Amino acid sequence: MNLKKSIISIPWTEKYRPKTIDEVAHQSEVVDALKNSLKTENIPHILFYGPPGTGKTSTILAIATQLFGPKLFRSRVLELNASDERGIQVIRDKVKKFAQLSAIQKDDRYPSPAFKIIILDECDSMTQDAQNALRRIMEQYSKETRFCIICNYISKIIDPLASRCAKFRFKPIPEKIMQERLNFIAKTEGIEIEEKALEALMESSQGDLRKAITILQSTSKMISKKTTQSKPEEKKMAIEEEDTNIETEPNVKITEELIFDVSCSVPLSVVKEFIESCKASSINELVTTCQKLINSAFSIPQILLLSLKMIIEDNFLNNLQKAEICEKISEIESRLIDGADELLQLMELGVCILENYR
Repeated sequence: MNLKKSIISIPWTEKYRPKTIDEVAHQSEVVDALKNSLKTENIPHILFYGPPGTGKTSTILAIATQLFGPKLFRSRVLELNASDERGIQVIRDKVKKFAQLSAIQKDDRYPSPAFKIIILDECDSMTQDAQNALRRIMEQYSKETRFCIICNYISKIIDPLASRCAKFRFKPIPEKIMQERLNFIAKTEGIEIEEKALEALMESSQGDLRKAITILQSTSKMISKKTTQSKPEEKKMAIEEEDTNIETEPNVKITEELIFDVSCSVPLSVVKEFIESCKASSINELVTTCQKLINSAFSIPQILLLSLKMIIEDNFLNNLQKAEICEKISEIESRLIDGADELLQLMELGVCILENYR
């Protein structure tokens, strides 16, 4: 029973992670290039870069699985998150020790080439000294080990390290592809999701598919818990089903409000109301509106971002007025980072909007 429960509660980001590189979404150029490497049973040092949640880690894990299989995976693949283990000592100890060991075991069902793979995730968080140390290890043990460096910002990887790798850029996943994947997961899990809820999910995740799947699972668990508590027999039957890979939560329907609650995102309606209030308000009313937003504990940086988008798309304003408001938003964001009072900064934005709409 405990095993079945653990299978049922597996994170969906792992449950629906691509098992082969053919399943990687919307990265056809990367996939085609890596397929050729799989055919030759040899891969170079690799550098994956691009926005979070676009399939960088999933791609290299799929390649490693296809090369070594589940039996040899643990002995042939070392995965480290460089943002946690970012110092030079980790490179000298963990990475060097693993890199210098020769690969001997083989699995006849898989290619099992005579090298290992070290995956360094979030490598743009590594110190420069650690990156320099890694460069020397890559040179020394290239016969025994291949490195896969994963980062969001390639500019934070030193040139000598980047030049030793084949670079692959992971493009942001289009909304249509994300919607198809999320709808597939929802259907598989027996969840009904409203169209507006799906749009809210896309807005909250900002193009990060991993984040979108996590929010979807969290929302599903929040409402299905109430359902299963009221229907203990149905819950028991769901757990006792033979196919435990598919969760069957009855009558689960996800709404836009639930997505905003779980993701702690600011609803677009709140920002629209704020801007409309700024247009028509007096200074006294503006203070009340801003105070209400602060009391509601909404994220002020997120309000700034959504306000920026709405101002840019507003046809009532000319380009000079839009530029003035956008510049003010950037100033306010900088002050908030420095620790300025949120209420005062929000009021300043409101006054700027008020003056430009007069």
